[in-house]
Amino acid sequence: SGFTEEDSAKLARVAALYQNIADEELSAADASEVIISQMKAFTLGAEDAEHIVDAINIVSNEFAVSSSDIGKGLTVAGAALSTYGNDFEEVIGLVSAGTEIFQGKSQQVARGLNTVAGRITNNIDLLDKYHIAVYDENEQIRSTYDILEDLSKIYGDLSDSEKIAIGDALAGTNQRKIFAAVMTNFQTAIDATAKAYDSLGSAEEENAK
Repeated sequence: SGFTEEDSAKLARVAALYQNIADEELSAADASEVIISQMKAFTLGAEDAEHIVDAINIVSNEFAVSSSDIGKGLTVAGAALSTYGNDFEEVIGLVSAGTEIFQGKSQQVARGLNTVAGRITNNIDLLDKYHIAVYDENEQIRSTYDILEDLSKIYGDLSDSEKIAIGDALAGTNQRKIFAAVMTNFQTAIDATAKAYDSLGSAEEENAK
């Protein structure tokens, strides 16, 4: 994949580590694809590769989502969501929130999140109605995660018709159920994101076991 011999050696070790701790059997190629796709999506170096596996491992251990689910979701959503200002850990949180509801459908969840991220700027007036800022004080678009977190604080108080209208606007009819799942389970997004940030050594610890 164009890495130096030294970095390739690091990545081969991390890919093997990921294979060892995964919830289901992974080929070396599949393990490498997940790691390298996230490195490229979030501009991470070989020295960051183990953090990718640490984060996937700890979240899969503590939430109702498998490491395979997270890996597949990241591969679909990572590159797109990174362009909207989301951190790697935030994408794990968002994918986990939806996949806890839609078990085994992380790729569908990821596609729904991609749709939401892309439609937010087309619905500034709608979000402004609920006092949800799309841009920060520097006129830069806020991350999808931050916008949805703000929306989640009032989502439970909205009427059913308001929830449907927001879902249709931000996700479209086909992806509205994904949006609703993420919003109703957003505490998982918050908790999983925090765990992903604070995951140092998780993979090595499990590998040792």
